[in-house]
Amino acid sequence: MASPSPVRALPAEVPEKGSGPFVRFPRAADAVLAAILLAVSVLMQDGPGDSVQLRPLDELPVAAALLSVGGAALYWRRRSPLLVLVVVLAGWVVTLGTDYSDFGAFAIAALYSAGRYGGDGRSTHLGLAGAVVVLTLDGVADPLPWGDVALGVVVMCGAWYTGRRLHLRGRRREAALREQQAESRRIVAEERTRIARELHDVVAHRVSLMTVQAGAAKTVAADDPEAALRAMGAVEVAGRQALDELRHLLGVLRPEAQTGATGPQPGLEDLPQLVEQTRQAGLVVSFATDGVPAGLPHGSSCRRTASSRSA
Repeated sequence: MASPSPVRALPAEVPEKGSGPFVRFPRAADAVLAAILLAVSVLMQDGPGDSVQLRPLDELPVAAALLSVGGAALYWRRRSPLLVLVVVLAGWVVTLGTDYSDFGAFAIAALYSAGRYGGDGRSTHLGLAGAVVVLTLDGVADPLPWGDVALGVVVMCGAWYTGRRLHLRGRRREAALREQQAESRRIVAEERTRIARELHDVVAHRVSLMTVQAGAAKTVAADDPEAALRAMGAVEVAGRQALDELRHLLGVLRPEAQTGATGPQPGLEDLPQLVEQTRQAGLVVSFATDGVPAGLPHGSSCRRTASSRSA
């Protein structure tokens, strides 16, 4: 008979390596990202040439009112990425040609989120196309060199493509995990089926042999006690073999970490529970502790007289 292989417990989930704060603390990380982008967009503005300078304090209320919409929307970039992208692009369109048209950083973050969390539909592609159109209009209204506009298009497409690749990789990882779990369940089911067959072929055979031997012993007990004793000896041997086989088969059902582990045997303090279990099985049981000292030390032995009779 082939020995069954142990059934191993499967990990509930395979953790990702190198998980950063955006994975471990997503809501807090999104809030910090939105706050940083909002602060940079409100406090910084383009200066003469290619320089960057602080925005005058008297312009902060207007800038904050216009740009805070895009910054606040990024907080929901995981739950509603396409809606966040629409809000950011709408705010950008409203501020075209003004000094507050600083939605480029918001648009890049929103495009990445749309590619990463926007699902498998065409909406994310339309969002990318809309962002390119708005960037082109901003270059015409400012006006900006076409080289800068082209660079902005490349950056936006790169952000969206990066998020899209991560999205597809996550979907493939989920599909592979589902296939692995399904395969593991199939293997476990096959193993249990084989164990059930072995229980029937081995243990049931031993029990049937015990039944035949016990019946034979009962038949010849009055006329041939020696033959009855031999039959009962065969019953004992078959019972021990059946128990060994049963322990072996049930052992493979335990997790690998628990293989070979055994539970503690009942002690003196468990005697009332054992008696109660015997009573529930249909027997009338009584026990007495006369003459047994209280508080026995560890390792001491005592005798408890128990009498039982069939109900």
